[in-house]
Amino acid sequence: MSSSPPRSVHYVACGSATHSAPEGALCLLLHGTSPNLSVDIAGLDHQLMTRVAPRFRDLIRLASYVLVADQAVTRGGEDTLDLGKRWRRDFKFVVGVEDLDAWDRDEMRQVLESTLHTLTDDFFTFEFVPQLDSEPEQLNFGAVGDDPFLPLEGFESVQLFSGGMDSFTGAAEEILGNDRDVILVSHRSASKTWKLQRNLIDDLRQRAPSRRILHVAVSMEKHAKELRRERTQRSRSFLYAALAGTVANLVGLDFIRFYENGIVGMNLPVLPQVVGTRATRTTHPEVLRGFAKILSLLSPQPMRVENPFEFLSRAEVAERLNDAGAIDLLSKTVSCAHVHKSSTMHPHCGVCSQCVDRRISMLAAGFAEHDPAEAYAVDILRGQHPSGETDVLKERDRTMIVGYVDAADRFRSLASPLQLQHRYPEVTRAIPGLTERYDVDADEALRRVYEVHKRHGEGVDRAIAALFDTETLRALRRPNGIPADSLPALLGARGLGASGCPQQQEEALEIVPADAEHVFRRQGQNWTLKYRGGKPLIMNHTKGLHYISFLLRHPGEQLTALALIDLDEGREIGSHALSTSFSIDEETLSSVRSKMQELRTDLAQAEEYYDYAEAERLRGEIQKLEDYVRREAGLGGKARRESPEQKRARTSVSNAITRAIRAVRKEHPAFADYLKLQIQTGFFLQYRDTNTHWVL
Repeated sequence: MSSSPPRSVHYVACGSATHSAPEGALCLLLHGTSPNLSVDIAGLDHQLMTRVAPRFRDLIRLASYVLVADQAVTRGGEDTLDLGKRWRRDFKFVVGVEDLDAWDRDEMRQVLESTLHTLTDDFFTFEFVPQLDSEPEQLNFGAVGDDPFLPLEGFESVQLFSGGMDSFTGAAEEILGNDRDVILVSHRSASKTWKLQRNLIDDLRQRAPSRRILHVAVSMEKHAKELRRERTQRSRSFLYAALAGTVANLVGLDFIRFYENGIVGMNLPVLPQVVGTRATRTTHPEVLRGFAKILSLLSPQPMRVENPFEFLSRAEVAERLNDAGAIDLLSKTVSCAHVHKSSTMHPHCGVCSQCVDRRISMLAAGFAEHDPAEAYAVDILRGQHPSGETDVLKERDRTMIVGYVDAADRFRSLASPLQLQHRYPEVTRAIPGLTERYDVDADEALRRVYEVHKRHGEGVDRAIAALFDTETLRALRRPNGIPADSLPALLGARGLGASGCPQQQEEALEIVPADAEHVFRRQGQNWTLKYRGGKPLIMNHTKGLHYISFLLRHPGEQLTALALIDLDEGREIGSHALSTSFSIDEETLSSVRSKMQELRTDLAQAEEYYDYAEAERLRGEIQKLEDYVRREAGLGGKARRESPEQKRARTSVSNAITRAIRAVRKEHPAFADYLKLQIQTGFFLQYRDTNTHWVL
């Protein structure tokens, strides 16, 4: 078997390291005769910044270099078939630093590389060299508007502030609710975002004139267009954390705070469109733990990175904003992920995951009057789209909306924390950071994650019920009834509402999420297949594809060929198909014995780790197979002659699956290799991969 080709490494030389950079390296300079980027920090003047230790100045520059490299190297596009090779990039950074002793150590490199990998899904290695210039690279400083100089002593909190609903609620809770002096740290990006942040802070100052509110913001200007190729920019929060940690060190605090609701923070695949690297991991517990380790290695004392909203849904965040006495300012915040599309009239696009979640969550919390529909370019509740929008865009919007409600319904129906872990194995990545931050065991951390997702699902369910009680009933009184693209109509078509358009049910059920990672769904006489986020394949219906879909619905389970034939022909699975009470052939007997050996290996591992429940389950499986062999092969353990029915079933199903995989190979060899590896054929059939979620 040929090995995979090595990943292409992007060499990034920063600061004084550019003097000896190899040909073709990305060279980043903050000063000198030809700088290609600049970093400006507003809110702290140069005199104050000189009090910052050189290692923290290095931190801000390093985070700036990482963000610029993130934007300069493209991921190759979201329609790339093999995202594993092109979506994940490999960076080699060589960085000039003032405080070489602080950076040139294995512990620092390891935590930087692992944290940035979790944050971006890219691969990083770092090498640090002395900053050789006569003067260290300078950062630019300036005042924010006409703000007066503030003494830095006495501030009680340093927290990230974007102008979105969650971060504004955190600021309002600290300033108005807890009567504290705070420093708000922002990214000074587009002028409209900067104006939004300033206006919100002015509102807080007017309501709390006795409180000190310092606003510190960082902006970055890239002087070459080749530094602006990639728009995903997953590494931005590293720069925010670097600036906030620097400010906290400056004022003597041992913590910084991000504010993000737990549904976004945990990064479970709430929507197929926003999984993996395409979804933000800014406040993922493992990322926050990594930021804390980096800051602690640079500080004279251990540093904490907190998210006080980690176990709150967005609807519960709105309740906290109301408790702080600032719910009337909700309409001034902007949560949209598509900032570049916002306008004065419509600051929200209305159809990104953040907008959909905000709109429905405000219904769930009972604060819809503070979140006016006019602020959204697309009104998902009433199905109103801007004139000229194409059918493709409308279909994408419908998919996002319905997928969001479906995901919330799955969360609501979860019966236990273990069921959450089984359904969403990604949750295990969050557990170490939570157990460390809250000093609880893994079971307690999982329980808290389960409960916030359960409450989120219940809140969305309340919102949908309220919507059907109001919008649907009013629409039924209008001559034209319910708009086809409105949320009540879309959900009614899927059987999720009491009223709506039942005649649309069959069509709506065939909607395939546009950006789902893995799809294997039949639509009429065709199948839509998608693997690892690549382009969808449209294939004619065959029995082999149907058999594969049955196996994908039962990952890890063994089905007999007779059982698959029963399912395909619309019959209930016969007892003969499950018990296989026919004679057994040598091939089947060998397959069963091989399976028994696998189970015994798993049993030994379960016993080693004291997983008593799993050990008990495995013993039961082994016992069933031992009884089966004893019954079918007899005391001598030799195979009996295969019955004609068994042979026909085994041959028919195996050949159909083989032909289907061969057809897939013509369009997508990597997908075909995966199916061949993960699907066991023969009289016993099994889809082995239990970690991949399929849209079926």
